[in-house]
Amino acid sequence: MRIHKIESQFKAKENSMKHQSRYHDRRAARGFSLLELTLVILIIGVLMGVATVAFAPALFRGKTAATKASMTTIRRALEEYKGINNVYPPSIGLLAPNFLQSVPKDGWGNDFYYSVPGQGGQPYTLISAGEDGAYATADDIDVWMLDAPNP
Repeated sequence: MRIHKIESQFKAKENSMKHQSRYHDRRAARGFSLLELTLVILIIGVLMGVATVAFAPALFRGKTAATKASMTTIRRALEEYKGINNVYPPSIGLLAPNFLQSVPKDGWGNDFYYSVPGQGGQPYTLISAGEDGAYATADDIDVWMLDAPNP
């Protein structure tokens, strides 16, 4: 009798352990481990880094194109102002609101440099400081160079 009682206790404990084991197996199958989550985050970070490097030149070209378009709009407004007043305005701020809705900024959000008379025998100077925001650097965009062919 005593052996039978010990056997039944052993079987009860074994069944309990099987139940716990199945419970842990199901629980493990439902979630992700910390290692798996870390690997997924690492892969996403690498992909974002690659995408940033790939799209940076396109962003620069877009800002340059927006700057050139704004300069062309200002040039037309300056010519229209001169046609009416026989002189170029002393400031591009005078073009708003009659010739421009507002004075645009370049693609990087900076003000254009404007002066009358212009440099190099030009009637006026209109320059964007470019990406670095500093004038007289290699990335400046001059209104008089917009129509020049790119080397």
